[in-house]
Amino acid sequence: MFKVISLDMFQTLVDVNTRREIIWKRILEERYTEELQDKYWRTINGYIFENFHKHCSSNEEFMTIRNIFEIYYEIALKELKSDVVSKTAVSVILEEHGKAELYEDSIEFIDLAAKKAMVCIVSDADKDMIYPILPKLTYDKAFISEEYGIYKNTKGTNIFKHVLEHYNVLPEEILHIGDSTSDILGARKYGIKTCWINRHGYTKRFEGEADYTVTSLKELAEIIF
Repeated sequence: MFKVISLDMFQTLVDVNTRREIIWKRILEERYTEELQDKYWRTINGYIFENFHKHCSSNEEFMTIRNIFEIYYEIALKELKSDVVSKTAVSVILEEHGKAELYEDSIEFIDLAAKKAMVCIVSDADKDMIYPILPKLTYDKAFISEEYGIYKNTKGTNIFKHVLEHYNVLPEEILHIGDSTSDILGARKYGIKTCWINRHGYTKRFEGEADYTVTSLKELAEIIF
């Protein structure tokens, strides 16, 4: 049905939530409590969620995720009146992304997809977040934003242009699967078919509908294979 299956990494193939407690124990050290973890998480995540996609969809000079996170972690940590150093916290976050666990259906889906199409990874992640995970997966090529200096939903040209050029297929012959607004809008911009995977009951934040909406890769496999 599709010649290329394109997959986002985090919260699509890999569950960052599996490292959440470890992340905050490393950052907060002896001060760690679940209550304090939740307070920091809500405050910092609010700043990141509000501003990250603005950076990633702009056509301004490219900034890595590390750089973007450092800016907004510093603002949030000041609001929290915390002595945690922004650069230190962000280094922990990025390192632990690379240690996060795969969802239980990820390998099975990729192995099945690889028998029927070319499989690629398309991620807005920095290299040090994603490189530790790639050896666990069977895939043809990884398109990583830091390497291309462009994100999935960058205004104007975005990373999906490189996916199309590399495989030289029609846009409708590619299916991109991801959990974020950038996954859907960025791929849709080039006519690529989309699947919104909503594993954690998120609220939809993009207009229109993806071609497929599922809660797991197992569910998607039953539809397209």
